[in-house]
Amino acid sequence: MMTDDNLIIFLPGLGFTSNVLNRTEIELKKFSEVIHLDYNLKSIITENEVQQFKPYLDKIELIARENHNKKITILGWSAGATIAIIFLANLSFVNITGLIIVEQPPYILDDFNWNLSVFGSFNSYGLNELLHKINFNYKSFCRDLISLMPASGSKLTKFDDEFLYNDMRKTNPNIVKEMLIGVASTDLRKQIEKLQIPILFMYGSKSMVYPNHAGNWYSIKCHNARIDIFSNSGHMPFWDAPLKFSLSVKNFIRDINRSNYEE
Repeated sequence: MMTDDNLIIFLPGLGFTSNVLNRTEIELKKFSEVIHLDYNLKSIITENEVQQFKPYLDKIELIARENHNKKITILGWSAGATIAIIFLANLSFVNITGLIIVEQPPYILDDFNWNLSVFGSFNSYGLNELLHKINFNYKSFCRDLISLMPASGSKLTKFDDEFLYNDMRKTNPNIVKEMLIGVASTDLRKQIEKLQIPILFMYGSKSMVYPNHAGNWYSIKCHNARIDIFSNSGHMPFWDAPLKFSLSVKNFIRDINRSNYEE
């Protein structure tokens, strides 16, 4: 698999930067170029998902156009996956050939009219509490969020905990707040069926953030999907199992390239 032909665009999760991919990136770069999209652009608070994330959608579009001669896979982790799905549901590029969704359910707020609302991890009251904490005690918000990253029953090492904490402190709290509002108000159930490209869903079997069976719901709704469940991993399978994660990504991209070549 030629590195020159492949490009991965990585979109990190809420509050984090692309540095969280450090453990896996050295392996990913053996078969693909990697470009990061960090959250340093001001969002627009609106009910329209496309307008909400427009600064980031425009940036992805620019990268895709500048790399029109490459086969692009978008890799979105958690909040980053929301942006990736919205982008691909509204814009089509021949050179974007695959999508990888890591740990993101179709909808994160409670919906009592939906029989699968188990995916909802908090309600509007809980959302307001988080927004209040971002406003008035961002350090505590960071610590609370980081505590949910490891596999259930596990703890981060002191080094990992400090690394992730320092990483989160690099992102402006106002941008984190805008991103949280946008992700919480976005219903991916309305977007996912529009996608036609191959999709790989990745979940940690012991995630404390989202249930891994969200991937099963996605796979029913998507035309060309596969699911990888990482045993003993939490919300960050690329952190907990970097070699397995990179191998899964490599095999996914390889299969897409092989399929496109055969066609």
